[in-house]
Amino acid sequence: MRNEIKNFKRIEMKYILTLKQKEDLLKKFTKELIPDTNGNSSGNYKLESLYYDTDDLKFYWEKADGNRYRKKLRIRRYVDQNGNFDENSKVFVEIKEKVDEITEKRRVKMTYKEAKNLVEKGIIPEHKEQDKAVIDEIYILAKQNSLKPKAITSYDRQAFFGTDSETGLRITFDTEVFYKRNDLLLNNKKKKDGNIVEQNFTIMEVKANSEIPEFILKFLEENNITPTRFSKYCQAIESSEKDLKIPLTQLDYYNFFEKKENLKTKFALTN
Repeated sequence: MRNEIKNFKRIEMKYILTLKQKEDLLKKFTKELIPDTNGNSSGNYKLESLYYDTDDLKFYWEKADGNRYRKKLRIRRYVDQNGNFDENSKVFVEIKEKVDEITEKRRVKMTYKEAKNLVEKGIIPEHKEQDKAVIDEIYILAKQNSLKPKAITSYDRQAFFGTDSETGLRITFDTEVFYKRNDLLLNNKKKKDGNIVEQNFTIMEVKANSEIPEFILKFLEENNITPTRFSKYCQAIESSEKDLKIPLTQLDYYNFFEKKENLKTKFALTN
């Protein structure tokens, strides 16, 4: 059963690895990492996320400008093995809040129809008392900011937990990462607009309650792998560019695949 914990607070760090580096890491730490039982025997499953933002892309710019404090809101679907999905299928509505490397995620489970109605129309669904605080927060955030669907990302994920000696550790690898900026409905079979990560690379996220384990840090150092500010949502926006309301004279964003160095996104803006 999918983990239904309502609130997560933890350190999150992202890295771009080649598939060979991923393979080497998993081979080296078979005793330290346990496949996520929510996936198949190897911890694999598929995800699809619908992101909301303001017309002037407030959440996007909070990330792109490097704000220490930022938020985003999304509807997330965990794709079942049969791929079945309709308006009555269960999804999570999530608020992700970040201060530096500390991430807090609050989420609530409901049907896809209820989720769309809550975020887009302000219709509060029937709910348990324990879900009230999160639902109220989603309602207020969506209403005050007039949030609208802006992008969908979909990808294959392989997830692992740490053993008892590394309680709270979670490592995920995302591949086949695609985005859509049109026809923004989950489970829409229409062709994706483009890919976010090239075929030979994976996005690794390391999540821990307090600090990243030494064995992971040592592997990263030995392989010259450095943290990145990579965001799937921001990459989707940058790849299409059409909703950027601020006139741009230059847009120089991450290029991990050619430069192999950790660069900040640079924006030169006209007045």
